[in-house]
Amino acid sequence: MTEPLVASTDADRDVTVEIDSAIARGAYSNLVLVNRSRTEITIDFAYMQPDDRAIVQARIILAPSNARELVALLTRQLDADDAPR
Repeated sequence: MTEPLVASTDADRDVTVEIDSAIARGAYSNLVLVNRSRTEITIDFAYMQPDDRAIVQARIILAPSNARELVALLTRQLDADDAPR
């Protein structure tokens, strides 16, 4: 089953995004590994277990331009969180 979401893009158009219920539950990550090539950035979200073993929960592969957009978005979100209320 999927949950429809509506997201606005820079092009001022709404895009319907569907998310599978298993993915919507999310996964806990306490370790992030980043690798890059000239054409893509790979981000592995892992769970580091007490026995010093890490299990990758999700892998996201982005073009460098999309990775920059992600960094900018995360920065804005974190800055807003730090702003006085």
